[in-house]
Amino acid sequence: MGVNSTENGVFDLIVIGGGPAGLAATTTALNAGLHVALVTPDLGGKVGYPFQLSDQPPVDSVWGADLVHQFESFVEANLDDHLKTTVQNVSRLNNGHFQVALVGNNKPINGRTVLV
Repeated sequence: MGVNSTENGVFDLIVIGGGPAGLAATTTALNAGLHVALVTPDLGGKVGYPFQLSDQPPVDSVWGADLVHQFESFVEANLDDHLKTTVQNVSRLNNGHFQVALVGNNKPINGRTVLV
């Protein structure tokens, strides 16, 4: 979960964030055969957090959580590695690609498109 490797070092898509939207985008891109990098400390976003309404007992799941868990399973099975970090900076290169600097990593990743 994280990197679907590419030969030239440039990803078709870099997805920043592993919440429901990031997981759905990653799943769609993988199904389309794109080379994808997913940058997120954790998968699922806040959908996995328990929540509580005033004067009510806590509830462990929210609507849509099952679908998000299906996305998580697909992403975990189809990406080679999970970039468990956060983004320090995104910049556009002269060739139109994007460079994403990662916190705690000296080597940035490059992509044709970035989705936040």
